Amino acid sequence: MPVILKTYLIEGAQNMSSKIKQMDDYRVIRTLPELNNQSKQTFRQGRLDNSEGFLTLTIGKANCRLLNWSRTGLGFEASYPDSFPVGLKVGPVKIHAGEIEVYNGDIEIKSVRKVNETLSIVGAEFKSRLFLVEGIEAALGVSRVSSELTSAHEQMQEVNPEVCKLIIEMGSSLNRLKAFCDEQERSLAQMTLDCRTEATNILLPSLSKEVKKLFGNYNRKLAALLDIEQIPEDSTYHRLFEENIYPYFKSADLTRRAFEKPRGYAGDFEMMNAMYRNGYEGTDLIGKVLHNYTANEDSSESVQYRKPYFISLIEETMDHPGPKSFLSIACGPAIEVQELVNRWPQQKLDEARFTLFDLDRMALEHAQSKIFQNSINQNKTPNISFVNASVKSFLTHTTDAGSDFDLIYSGGLFDYLDNPTSKALVHKFFALLKPKGRLVIGNFTKNNTTKAFCHLITRWHLIHKTPEEMHGWCEGLPAGKVRMDFDPHGINAFLVIHKG
Repeated sequence: MPVILKTYLIEGAQNMSSKIKQMDDYRVIRTLPELNNQSKQTFRQGRLDNSEGFLTLTIGKANCRLLNWSRTGLGFEASYPDSFPVGLKVGPVKIHAGEIEVYNGDIEIKSVRKVNETLSIVGAEFKSRLFLVEGIEAALGVSRVSSELTSAHEQMQEVNPEVCKLIIEMGSSLNRLKAFCDEQERSLAQMTLDCRTEATNILLPSLSKEVKKLFGNYNRKLAALLDIEQIPEDSTYHRLFEENIYPYFKSADLTRRAFEKPRGYAGDFEMMNAMYRNGYEGTDLIGKVLHNYTANEDSSESVQYRKPYFISLIEETMDHPGPKSFLSIACGPAIEVQELVNRWPQQKLDEARFTLFDLDRMALEHAQSKIFQNSINQNKTPNISFVNASVKSFLTHTTDAGSDFDLIYSGGLFDYLDNPTSKALVHKFFALLKPKGRLVIGNFTKNNTTKAFCHLITRWHLIHKTPEEMHGWCEGLPAGKVRMDFDPHGINAFLVIHKG
């Protein structure tokens, strides 16, 4: 029975950025008895495709289009077929990968297939030496890194030298912090549980406090040196921070999640939870300290402010008689509703209907689980609906969020939307309000003092707005009272629109 052999490339060659393609070139290897009755078969190694042109062929002074190649031979196009009769030895033949010469020697013509009057496909065999896949892989690697080094050098010429100085200073501080934390961890490992607990209860908060002072200063300096919002994604600044700063933050749970974006976007419900927990979460001591610093940056404290702020708005609405309805857009963990289920008696819960709306199904499942667990613990029955859909559905009228609402609010969604989209949504949400209802939309302003680290370390990009831009979303709405609220840092603005 014949054995089918497929010629595989070495592992390195299979990883050539999909530029090299294995051609379907199989050969049958016959057993000896079969050869007694059948004509002799010729075995040839599988050919590799050069359709993307990463290899160039020069024969003498002429450039020819190289079609395919193997360790032992090649195929190319010839514009003058009569110049390459079968059996002819040709040289010098040169093959380049980029600017790197990978073959210089002779070839022997083995076949000629005429395509038309002026073009033929020529097959040839290497005569000076084998044409090794490993050499091509090495040449491509050198060409790639050479291009990257040249590009990096050119990009560095545009970098603000003061930023480079600051990165070096930050890296030095982080290195010292890591050395201290590593030393402390070795010491803590030798202690009893009681002693270790007492030591960490002092160590973590006091060290985190000092780190916040130091790195808050770095963050503000960086924001003063760079117009963060004008820096494109994957800029040289991002690369410098990823190479020199992020490795220290990688063991901090909040920073790592922001960078890796396991839900496909930054600012997911678990990141919000981490800010509200405001603890020490990480895989090692430095990670726990840097996590706490990140959870307590000015912008993180502004996120924490949303909980009491939204609760106050809900409580104000409930002060008026009659049943009330609330809609939370991009609700995330709905931490404020969790709190109200714990806080309110059943009689008050009976007067409120909440609709929690989010694109992330896992966020809704988390919020639902937390709220239901609180309900079980408190023996209460809140009236809450969960809607899993895109906010764009409001613009296309495909989502029915329920009847009119007394209060519609959103904390962080608009940080990711441009002004035209924001304005369109504000008009849609305003139409869902009852008479005398309120619409409250939050957005970080350009005064965000911690936006540099957010943008450059975690690649968490927000669209900051000015209060004037946010006021512009109200243009064309029926006359009503409009005001702007701010968190204590003055960096998270809340546009409050009254209907009627």
